[in-house]
Amino acid sequence: MVLTAGYPALSPAMGLTHGVHGIGDTVAISVHAAESAVSDIDAYMRLLDAALQ
Repeated sequence: MVLTAGYPALSPAMGLTHGVHGIGDTVAISVHAAESAVSDIDAYMRLLDAALQ
């Protein structure tokens, strides 16, 4: 993958967003979270990574 970008916005009604971006055979997933919605983002990312394996 050379470059992909996407920034799903947070709002008062949405404290956790995900973006899925594909180029060719490669898919990148982005996560944007407010601490009030996800207090341990590292743990969340580990769980997400395991779920996508």
